[in-house]
Amino acid sequence: MNRILLRIAPLALAATLAACSSQTSSTAGPIGSGGTVSQARQLTLEADEAFQAGDYVQAEALYRRSLSILREQPGALNNLGNALVAMERYIDAEEVYKLAIEIDPTRPEVHGNRGRLWLEAGYANDAIKHFDEALAIDPRWMPAIRGKAKANHVLSVASTDYLSMLRPAM
Repeated sequence: MNRILLRIAPLALAATLAACSSQTSSTAGPIGSGGTVSQARQLTLEADEAFQAGDYVQAEALYRRSLSILREQPGALNNLGNALVAMERYIDAEEVYKLAIEIDPTRPEVHGNRGRLWLEAGYANDAIKHFDEALAIDPRWMPAIRGKAKANHVLSVASTDYLSMLRPAM
């Protein structure tokens, strides 16, 4: 019975969220209300599976449901941001990434994904700032190195700082 409810509730939430515009706050809905840690983790696993299958609407709904139970999940917030980027909901994704960084600023993947968001949105200069934040945490974080290289290419920039960043990566 509980498994059926766990499957039905996210579907109803997904339909509700799909009807919302991207102007809705990325933290819409209750955050940190009711449920167990194991339920939150199970929902996050299901959200990860939906994301991998390319069902970003379902992934968003499941991540939000998980986060409504347990807010302090920087990994789930990061992945929710990734789902929002995949749906080109950049403003919502930015808010989610900022929340993930507030919870744990030491995760280079969140900073790097934030850089990727800005790069995909067409703001290469802003993207470099976030890639640099990721590289300050881990100078060999390859997604940030690749992202910064792409942003520099978009801007047609080659500097000694850029070359010194690439050397350790190679």
